[in-house]
Amino acid sequence: MIDVALLGIIRRWYIRDHISIREIARRLDISRNTVRRYIRSDAIEPAYPARHSPSSLDEFAPRLSAWLSAESVKSRKQRRTLKQMFLDLRELGYEGSYDRVAAFGRRWKVGQMERVKSASKSTSSASRYKGRGFVQITSEVNYNALNLFLNRFVRPTNLVNQPETLGSDSYLAFAASCWYWRSNDLRRSAKKGMEDAIVEEVGRVINRGPARRNLPEYPPLSNEDRLQKFHWVKKILLT
Repeated sequence: MIDVALLGIIRRWYIRDHISIREIARRLDISRNTVRRYIRSDAIEPAYPARHSPSSLDEFAPRLSAWLSAESVKSRKQRRTLKQMFLDLRELGYEGSYDRVAAFGRRWKVGQMERVKSASKSTSSASRYKGRGFVQITSEVNYNALNLFLNRFVRPTNLVNQPETLGSDSYLAFAASCWYWRSNDLRRSAKKGMEDAIVEEVGRVINRGPARRNLPEYPPLSNEDRLQKFHWVKKILLT
């Protein structure tokens, strides 16, 4: 019998992620022949979400999940097997089959790996889209928005796949500063005057997250350096 949830996982790993049959079998603790059978199966994954039917394992699921978490940090020789956990559950009153326990264990393991992969991807994204340019553009969201602006109004570029370009191309860095100034409506603040308080107001947008942007008791990062450079430029422009 084909487990549809497992079918989707195996096919995604094998077809999309190009993971070997051997590695899939190791991750899921199933035989390579079983993996091959799922890959070659004519079964089609449904487009609708799977319906959850009440199971005799439901009331024991939190305990089993806690056991799996505790065992996962132990060495392979010290871990309890799913078979042993099944026997322990029987002593606690579980009357269901071992197959349900084994299926729960596989889903738990896949979920853990997906969470690790997701966390790794988030860390990788933060490193890839780090601060670059004159106003230090950060985050994948900003790089995507900036990329659309540059392609429409400046010149064809691909910042999403080549974010490092923003740190090496001064023309794009200047255009990025204009985009940031415009998209955050900093002209509204700049038109108020040339006082230090206005410089701080602009700096609070550039160097402070949205949660603390409008709190005057928190000066923006690098505020003294920004004020010093502002006074230097102001002196040149007004003489």
